[in-house]
Amino acid sequence: MAEEKKGTLWDTIKSKMESGWKVTKEAAESAGKSVKEFSDKSMLKIEIQQLDSNKKKSYKALGMVVEAALSKKDAKVTAKDEKVAAILKELKEIDKEIAAKEKELIAAGESVPARESVVTETKVTVKKTAVKKSDATAKKTTAAKAPAKKPAAAEKKAPAKKPAAKKTAEKK
Repeated sequence: MAEEKKGTLWDTIKSKMESGWKVTKEAAESAGKSVKEFSDKSMLKIEIQQLDSNKKKSYKALGMVVEAALSKKDAKVTAKDEKVAAILKELKEIDKEIAAKEKELIAAGESVPARESVVTETKVTVKKTAVKKSDATAKKTTAAKAPAKKPAAAEKKAPAKKPAAKKTAEKK
């Protein structure tokens, strides 16, 4: 009888160990899937941030091209300008890439913040006009001003009197 109990006890311990191992293995696999999903979502978010950064750089380049064109006499800038058209095309591509990445995030169950609309067609019309110097400067108002009051710390204070030094003379 003692041998039957030992066999049953051993079988019980063995089955409990196997079921515990199975649960641990399933938990590890589940955690692995969660970590992979999290890292995939994080990578998509990072890629979107990089695309946003590229978009800002493109807008900066567009501004520089427009500024350079406007600094010339009788300047005219249109979307048909070669440099402007190239930058606008680049901006459209960046917006398409961002939209695709955001769709992937949404499919993964992640919320996506609202974004500006995709650049579809841009018309730039700028007229350079002469501005009179008198119109460009602000009018100065002349109002009587009271003399400025000096802050208390700036006022001169009489130096503090130092106590007289004690004279000690040794008597001989």
